[in-house]
Amino acid sequence: MLVKLQVPPGIIADGSYYSGSGRKIRRIVCNVEIIDGQLYSEDVSMFRKLNSLGFECWLDPKMTCAHIGTKKFVGNMLEYLNKLENYNA
Repeated sequence: MLVKLQVPPGIIADGSYYSGSGRKIRRIVCNVEIIDGQLYSEDVSMFRKLNSLGFECWLDPKMTCAHIGTKKFVGNMLEYLNKLENYNA
């Protein structure tokens, strides 16, 4: 996800404050949400917030993304969408 340093005020206002170890107080704006029993990851949650503020969000399914933390997750969105399309056919 590419996000410019200037975050829309509606996103900032929605964030929760935190601080620790003498650091500055910050806001969490990318968070995991559970809505109607469904888990929404940080990127999907951010896109939902941006859409609610009137922003257009685009997805390039040809891009392959990875997340590295305590585990490494790699996915192929185009492959996933093709499987989903075949599953729903």
